Amino acid sequence: GEDAGLPLHRHPLSAAVAAHEAVENSVVGKVLITTSGDE
Repeated sequence: GEDAGLPLHRHPLSAAVAAHEAVENSVVGKVLITTSGDE
């Protein structure tokens, strides 16, 4: 994650499609889907 220098891309559960598209488009870093208000 961020401690290792990787960018984190957070998406709420309602934007799971956007998160999936980010992975398919080879986004650099980690794609996270959040399920609560800790975005």
